[in-house]
Formats: sequence, C-alpha cells, structure tokens
Amino acid sequence: MNGQPRSNLARLLPNGDVEDPSTFNMGTGPGGYVSSIALQPDGKILIGGNFGVVNGQPRRYIARLLPDGILESTATFNPGSGPDYEVTTIALQPDGQILICGYFETVNGQSRPRMARLASNGTLDPTFGYG
Repeated sequence: MNGQPRSNLARLLPNGDVEDPSTFNMGTGPGGYVSSIALQPDGKILIGGNFGVVNGQPRRYIARLLPDGILESTATFNPGSGPDYEVTTIALQPDGQILICGYFETVNGQSRPRMARLASNGTLDPTFGYG
C-alpha cells in the first residue's frame, strides 16, 4: 500500500496514508485474509479470518496484536488450538469477553458451531451456550 509492503492487513492514518512500520509493524503479518477486526479499549487489536499463521507464528483463524502491531504472546492471549475454520465476526462485550462467529464447528476441540465466547485471555468460555 502506498509503496509500503503489507501482507493482508495495514493500519491507516486519519489522512488515509499507511502507517509507517516504525510505529505499526506486524512483521510478515497474517498468512491469509483478515475478515474481522475489533479494537479493544486498551488499544490491542483482535483479528479474525482465514489464516493459520501471523508473523510466522501459528495462530489459527484468530489472533491479537499489541497496539504497535506486534503479535501478542500466547502467554497472555491463548485460544489453544482455536477455531477449526474461519472467523468472520468479532464482537467485544462490555466485560471484556470476546464473541466470535464464523464457519467453524469447534473451538479448542469443543463443539461450538458458528459461535463461541472467549475470555479476555483467549480461552474458551465453557459456560456460554446458545440455541
């Protein structure tokens, strides 16, 4: 974008220019397309889509970036094996929990067809059910 290499995701400045890698650097970025983004109040960025890696690190269909674009460690955001297919929608709840929807059937090996809730640290909420 604008002569700056980006892989499947870029952050734009208010004037529409691509933000410089010195302030927002995702490295190699997601290894597939991003279909959903949610900005948390602390500036962290949740991304969902059809990817298996982010910046060369395994992240199946959902990941969280720090405000500077760096992939967050699994020590603080870890959805385990994650969804078994694409995340198309991410919504934040006021309590910090994360709703995800998409074409998946399981999340972290648990049956969660098309919708699941994650805790703020990425773990699957076992109490969330629907239907």
